[in-house]
Amino acid sequence: MTKNYINQNVSVFDRWLKSAFLVIAMFALAASVNAQTINTTAVAGFSNNNGSGTVTFNFQNTNPYAVIITDIEGIVGTAGLTSADIWYKTTPVNGPPGAMSVANGARCDWYLYWVANTTTLVTQPMLSGISVTIPAGVTYGMAVSAYSLTAGRQRYHTMVTPNIPLTTVSAGGCNILMGTLISYATGAPPTAPTITPRGWLGKLTFVPAVVCSSPSTPGSATAIPSSGLCVGSNIALALSGASGGTGQTYQWQSSSAIGGPYTNLGSSSSAPTLNTPATATLYYRCEVTCSFNSQLSTPVLVTVNSPFPSGTYTINSAVSTGGTNYQTFAAAVSAISCGIAGPVVFNVVGGSGPYNEQIDIPAIGGTSAVNTITFNGNNCTLTSAGGASYATLNMNGADYVTFNNLIINATNATLAFGIHMMNASNNNTFNNCTVTVSATATVTTSAAVSMSGSTTSYSTAGTNGSNNLFTGCTVSGGYFGFVFYGDGSSYTTNSNNNIVNCTILDSYLYGIYHYYQGNASISGNLIWRPTRTVFGSTYGIFLTTGCVNVTVEKNRIRNMFFASPGTTGLFYGIYCSSTSASTGLENKFFNNVISDINSASGTQAGLYLTSATYINAYHNTISFADPTSTGGTTYGVYATGGTAVDVRNNVISITRAGTGTRYGVYYSRSSWGDK
Repeated sequence: MTKNYINQNVSVFDRWLKSAFLVIAMFALAASVNAQTINTTAVAGFSNNNGSGTVTFNFQNTNPYAVIITDIEGIVGTAGLTSADIWYKTTPVNGPPGAMSVANGARCDWYLYWVANTTTLVTQPMLSGISVTIPAGVTYGMAVSAYSLTAGRQRYHTMVTPNIPLTTVSAGGCNILMGTLISYATGAPPTAPTITPRGWLGKLTFVPAVVCSSPSTPGSATAIPSSGLCVGSNIALALSGASGGTGQTYQWQSSSAIGGPYTNLGSSSSAPTLNTPATATLYYRCEVTCSFNSQLSTPVLVTVNSPFPSGTYTINSAVSTGGTNYQTFAAAVSAISCGIAGPVVFNVVGGSGPYNEQIDIPAIGGTSAVNTITFNGNNCTLTSAGGASYATLNMNGADYVTFNNLIINATNATLAFGIHMMNASNNNTFNNCTVTVSATATVTTSAAVSMSGSTTSYSTAGTNGSNNLFTGCTVSGGYFGFVFYGDGSSYTTNSNNNIVNCTILDSYLYGIYHYYQGNASISGNLIWRPTRTVFGSTYGIFLTTGCVNVTVEKNRIRNMFFASPGTTGLFYGIYCSSTSASTGLENKFFNNVISDINSASGTQAGLYLTSATYINAYHNTISFADPTSTGGTTYGVYATGGTAVDVRNNVISITRAGTGTRYGVYYSRSSWGDK
């Protein structure tokens, strides 16, 4: 049903037109082969994370012909019968949009029963078979709303950097523009959206408003970017000055020479644009076809940088970048950012620096077990006070990188990761490095070495890294010495991360912390606190949920209260609560020594296995012998509730002074088949 309205309450800002739709039953129109869809839910960083209400954006048509918006999908936060509207005006949003009002137009409403969704980016059909014409070369302000009475239901995203000040989402020569002074949200029509910036979550489909004309005008091919690319970088190909219309098809082609021969890139499409990865320096053109008549566009040249040559280079802060020298770590990383042609070694010149930089090493093309990247630090210092990212050295998808004898400092008192690993950083090695963060930090945003899906949190799940080795390193300070956080569902995606022969000093709560780690080795490490005087509950090595087939062996955990022996506090030498292990994939604790734990009072436990399953604990030596202790419950081995807990051939001595119950081995189950 259609109702005509006279404009009686025009907004104090630009007047809005409204086009909305009433249907009794769902219907579908035949889809044009030239239909294009802009999907804002695919924007990196967007999530269904905020509220519901009318949402504004700008729709830009850069084509030389008009297009017709035919379908819109969205996300609704409340289930039930819901009205859906689209509003538009002939000028772009550039500030508060004012109230939604009908101006010289018609109004139709569409009611649908919606499924509530406040967490995912799965859209539902919202407005189908509509016809909103956007002329060639214009930008319209638009608003999409789903609501019931005065309650807004269309979901939106809180936009933050890097999605502001402007995010552009494109398809078929048209753009949805969102960001500062564009994206407003809240409420239901006619309420003016005022909360900003809020990104629209949905999909918008459109078709050309004209039929193609033969012969077509192919125009000129364009590429963004067209130079300075790395192999694998995305190229956005488009046409400038081309004609268009329904029935027209586009076949993109590439060649190493402007005169050809050219090779087709995939199959022909109804879209005049193409995103394709850069493979080499090539010319690109488009074959434009209408009514079996094909025309060729003017080609565009896209140049791709060559991989960085194999060889040995220097990093020297006293010499400008040039030749085989790089003045900073950042300059060296930038030089290899387009990939390497073979093994690359950077020797940091002894006595140079310190290097006051935050370094982010992304995935580098061409790296392998043979084509490695090595930084020989020569005991020089890389240091940073942090920033939006807390890490001094962030391994952001980097593979096969080795650091030898580098000193890494993160100096912020509370927001500091010395080394951080994320985004599937695999097969990296740190030999004899020294990593220091604050020795007085008492917050979780401080860690000497962290592995997590976020540069500002230790506990963001993700495929963060596998096959990484820390050997002979000294790490000092922080809430954690090492903290490795997996994906929250499987130990296989964060596997074989090994800490071997390292010294872990002065951590606040955890020396080593593992979550969803598999097939890992924690071996031959020394964990103690020579200078820290402020403590929380103390865990030498901590294995929690999802840890499988982790071997903890030959570690020495001692003197955890050395600088403050009169402290009262809880102490757990090795703590395991993982229930994910199984036969053949047991978590193993072999030949560890836990001793010299001097605190005035408080519970102390050597091996604390709380509800853990499939445990092998052999040949460990545990001694609690503080003659100055005043009391506290003491456990050599504490094991509760788990299946297949095998404890054997351990040496346990408890001569700790003071009151409190002592248990050599404490089992809480009524029946044990373990040793």
